[in-house]
Amino acid sequence: MDKIKKLILFRIPMSICNFRCHYCYLAQRDEHYQGIQPEMKFTPEQVRKAMSKERLGGPAYMNFCADGETLLVTNLDQYVKELVEEGHYAEIVSNMTINPMLDKILAWDRALLSHIEFKCSFHYLELKKKNLLNRFAENVNRAWEAGASVNIEVTPSDELIPYIDELKSFSMEHFGALPHLTIARDDRTAGIDYLTDLPIEEYDKVWSQFDSGFWKFKKSIFGIHQGDYCYAGLWSMYIDLTTGEALPCYCGHLLHNAFEHPEKPLDWCPVGKCPIAHCYNGHALLTLGTIPGATEVRYGDIRDRERADGTHWLQPELKAFFNTKPPPRCTKWHGLLLLVLIVVVSGLVVKEHRLENVKIDASTMVADNCKELIPTTIIYLDELETGNFTSTGFTYDSANQTFWIADHRTDSGDKLRLIELDSNLKKVLQEVQIENYTNDGKLNLQGIAYDTIDDAIWIAVGDSIQEISKRGKLTKVIDLGKYKKYQANGICMDNEDHTLWVLCYNKYMLHFDREGNLLKSYPVNMKDQDMIYMYDGLIYITVGADYKGEENYCVVFDTQTENIKIQYKLYQSYAVEGIYIDDDYIYVVNDGAFHNAMIPRTYISVYEY
Repeated sequence: MDKIKKLILFRIPMSICNFRCHYCYLAQRDEHYQGIQPEMKFTPEQVRKAMSKERLGGPAYMNFCADGETLLVTNLDQYVKELVEEGHYAEIVSNMTINPMLDKILAWDRALLSHIEFKCSFHYLELKKKNLLNRFAENVNRAWEAGASVNIEVTPSDELIPYIDELKSFSMEHFGALPHLTIARDDRTAGIDYLTDLPIEEYDKVWSQFDSGFWKFKKSIFGIHQGDYCYAGLWSMYIDLTTGEALPCYCGHLLHNAFEHPEKPLDWCPVGKCPIAHCYNGHALLTLGTIPGATEVRYGDIRDRERADGTHWLQPELKAFFNTKPPPRCTKWHGLLLLVLIVVVSGLVVKEHRLENVKIDASTMVADNCKELIPTTIIYLDELETGNFTSTGFTYDSANQTFWIADHRTDSGDKLRLIELDSNLKKVLQEVQIENYTNDGKLNLQGIAYDTIDDAIWIAVGDSIQEISKRGKLTKVIDLGKYKKYQANGICMDNEDHTLWVLCYNKYMLHFDREGNLLKSYPVNMKDQDMIYMYDGLIYITVGADYKGEENYCVVFDTQTENIKIQYKLYQSYAVEGIYIDDDYIYVVNDGAFHNAMIPRTYISVYEY
């Protein structure tokens, strides 16, 4: 069974329409009905290449909606067909009265039509006025007969109330079920309010008789601001079909042109905290998972109806697809994992494991006690005025209450540097250049750690760790000796005894005193282990270089018991290059720009834990 990998909302800025419904959100706006067909800057073949399954990571739900009547868009069928042939699923919003375009689409093979749903806007009063009720009903049934899916949706306006009984009778006769209800909204208001003159209690009482699951869900979220972190822009995108310009959602800044440079990854970037009054398209966005855990309601379920003869409005394959959600969930433990986990059958209690000198994949260690973390805040470091920037380390200066970031300057001929930021991570306080203090001149600047004793910065540079003053002067060097081939990568300080912990990228955790004496080595050997931070006697290790996926974790290493376990799954951290923890938050630095990750930017994900 196909599963939704992305949600793509295609906007078509074409206001031509054969109806003039008073409740239409377009009619409420200042824009006029221009009667102009938009110019398509990209061919159907170009759009298909730009929206390929390979580029999107799999099949996508794609909604096509014009400002006017969608089936009046010239060559709409060609664009839809190319994308459905690519393996995607299409939802076409239409008043279902434009036969020339509909005829073209319904002539396609049933295999293609099984991937198409018509979201039929049932404008009863306009259809009645224009004597088009029978055409609407005929076209709905033609779509079903051809193998497509159909959803019938009524806007519950005050003017329609006297006609409710005949509307219900017509629907049962021609569609085998009552229509679903949406909500008429007033886009002229800041709060995007109900478009009705009735008290809400009376409005609800009148329209609840339709027993519409779609209506019930929309009612449950209407007017409620969604305060949780939203992944619209990462798991979905709002694209102008005529130009390719892409936004994260109906709000947010311009991301890029989605149709240009199809050979490059798309610039996915989540909305995060939604700025609008409420998610008026939450029937799709929330049920399809852009806010994980927001609802268990499934999109296919609230679009479907069972007809009197036992058949359904939605075809089984399409409904099953609509009922999937793109966001991955924390992988559950399933089976014996050699040298990793011990599971007590009674209650499936996951025990910590003492690591052996065998490289393992952290994704196989995930169990039921793994906590999923979603960022509360995203701080984009590439918005700072620092020039070319490749983050590789992160630490907190407790004396000055500032942060330091290591900048490798991979693509620059300039010297490596440390960047000091204010406590809000918004302002650059100073930049400190670092000389290459190695014999071969190849300093591999990675993890950094603040030294409370010397008021200096320790840096991990592959074959050694070095102490650097805040002016960039080398003050100490600790050679890794026989462990240098394993490459020092992460570094942190134990503020209790002021010893140093060093995580090699391969195979070992090393414990040094301040004089450079190796106290002990530990066989910590996880795939893509990277950065460390000590908090409350535990060492937190970042594990993950899943640049395009969600298999990125924070592991806890107990220095006393030498046990280790997966603590957190880090959503929206795709290229981890630093970690810091205080009493309330986990800060994770990501260098998505250098690694061309899912979020191709340099940023900090801030998690509450």
